[in-house]
Amino acid sequence: MKLFNFLILVSFISATIAADNTTSTTQTTTEEVVLTTGPVTCEYKTKDINTDYDENTDTKITCGGSSCSVSGSGASFANSILSITAAGTYIVGGSLDGQIKINATENDFIHLVLNSAIITSSDGPAIYGVTANKVTITIIGENVIKDSTNYTVVNEEPDACLFIDSDLSINGSGSITVTGNYGDAIRCKKDLKLVSGNVIILSAVQRGIKAKNSICIKDGTVDVTSSNSGIKVTRDDNSNKGYIVIDGGNIAISSGKDALHAETHLTINNGYIDIKNCSEGIEGQMIDILGGEIHVLATDDGINASKISNTDNKVTDGMNGGMNGGMNGGMNGGMNGGMNGGMNGGMNGGMNDGMNDGMNDGMNDGMGGGINNNMKGGMDNRMPSNSSSSSDGSVYINIVGGKTYVTVKGNDVDGIDSNGVLYIGGEAEVYTCIEGGDVYGNMAALDADGNNDIIAGATVIALGGSNNGMGGGKMSSGNMGDNKMNQGNMNNGNFSPNNGNTNSTNINSNAYPPMKRQAQQPIDYPTTNTNTTINDDMSSNAKSGNMDGGMGKQRGPGGPGGPGGMGGMGETGSVYQPYIQASVNSQEAGSQIIVKDNNDKVIITFTPEISYSSILITTPSIVAGQEYTIVTGSNSITAVASEAATGSVNPPSVTSPTDTLNSSSSSDSYSIKSHLLSTIVIIAILILF
Repeated sequence: MKLFNFLILVSFISATIAADNTTSTTQTTTEEVVLTTGPVTCEYKTKDINTDYDENTDTKITCGGSSCSVSGSGASFANSILSITAAGTYIVGGSLDGQIKINATENDFIHLVLNSAIITSSDGPAIYGVTANKVTITIIGENVIKDSTNYTVVNEEPDACLFIDSDLSINGSGSITVTGNYGDAIRCKKDLKLVSGNVIILSAVQRGIKAKNSICIKDGTVDVTSSNSGIKVTRDDNSNKGYIVIDGGNIAISSGKDALHAETHLTINNGYIDIKNCSEGIEGQMIDILGGEIHVLATDDGINASKISNTDNKVTDGMNGGMNGGMNGGMNGGMNGGMNGGMNGGMNGGMNDGMNDGMNDGMNDGMGGGINNNMKGGMDNRMPSNSSSSSDGSVYINIVGGKTYVTVKGNDVDGIDSNGVLYIGGEAEVYTCIEGGDVYGNMAALDADGNNDIIAGATVIALGGSNNGMGGGKMSSGNMGDNKMNQGNMNNGNFSPNNGNTNSTNINSNAYPPMKRQAQQPIDYPTTNTNTTINDDMSSNAKSGNMDGGMGKQRGPGGPGGPGGMGGMGETGSVYQPYIQASVNSQEAGSQIIVKDNNDKVIITFTPEISYSSILITTPSIVAGQEYTIVTGSNSITAVASEAATGSVNPPSVTSPTDTLNSSSSSDSYSIKSHLLSTIVIIAILILF
């Protein structure tokens, strides 16, 4: 009887396993990947860190041109290929016109020591790891590897100068300079750890450094120049993979596309990161910045958080949503914002210009913006934001430590952009500026589809390159045109920089809090000066009006369309400590900002790399209700600090660098079914015996 029961249980277990396998196959193509809140941590084991080797006992290989001599076991040389076929430590020095090929077993650990080696391949990768359990490369002295421009490939692989099909770690006291003439410079198909040493990607036709599962950077120097992404992790079907963690080191990146790209988590604990040139700077779904110093110069979003997607139907959805949502939003926003802006600002001439330009530009901008933004998201395998991901914390940027500098130059861009939550707190310092945009809203220095919060303790300077949010119907969204035009009246005697005069103008910063705007598709705006002169092409009726009438033409375009596919998500910006928000004459790049209190004590200074005119400043030292002097170039204005926002904030992740970190990414989690199967087996054994 016991045997019969056991056989029944075995059959049940087999059926459960089969069902589980079937479900897993379906999950890889249809189910959404749900992430655990970060930050994540990396574990560095002995095989990652150890740099020891013994020239007397380990296999030593000396190369010269087209030949190598091998002293020891596990390696051989033939036909310009140095083959490593067994576990062990291999010391390679000299110059080789050929390839190092690792073809061991799936259980073998290969420790490859490059001691002033120069490897130049004329057919494929310079170092090709076909099979191993793990490869650790220790670099001693100066090492150089180059691949060929043409490869012999099967199923598109190999495709990198340093191509490893297993886990890869790089450590040592020396350097390795890699040139990717065919595709990527370094590619690891599992987990990659850069532990120490200097890794220099001189150039890469595609990605500089690419891994499938994860990339961890502990220390050393990483310098990447690439035509495509700089450092990228590609896995998007496993919540425990697809991440990048930076624990230290000096990292410099110049790339044609994303500089740092993770599919799931991107955590920065420490280090110095200098992104000198790129499209998007830092990208992931959950971004935690806990420390270090980061500089980003980008032509697209400086830091972007968006939801990953492992399905293939997002481009069409984005186009349809963009056309419908953008067109409707553009027409409504353009007509309402343009009419209201023109009527309030331009009297007769301004009203006509506002109506015409608002309708035309609103429709065009709404349609164009909606399509472009969502196609960009779809092509990058990421989903446009939705109401759920923007508010439930599944997508976020969390900056609670270190210093972050973001400068963005371009159209249809944001400085720091979260398709979910943006949270700046702890003792973080954030300096972000956007050329041609504003602090909040459309083309923004600080942009979020969900909560957009600055918490007490943080220091933030956010700059916009024009005065779009402060004046003109162009920034209107639907029926909010009246509100934006009222903001525009700051020019009419209530708000005007002194243009270098000795008398400063008092500003009540409480009158202009961070603006509550509907989400809009970014549009290329002209830079607006707070003391704009009347345009020559205005009608005589507009010219005869007051300053508001003269500005009717600029206000006319009205509001851009709502974001493609979503039809206008709400955006807010809240500062939970006293702050100053102001607008000044457009300042040239390099014009220092100095904030002084009423005792002439300097509170904070910052020198932006782009022109600017709209300013948001908050630090723990600013006191609400007190007057401050803002010096910008040769101009100065005074402003009264606004009261802090009130209410509670739900942080998306940790609130300081010292909080307990989530280490879920270091090892795979077990599913409920795995535990269930184990329990069933134990019960079966108990029944049998």
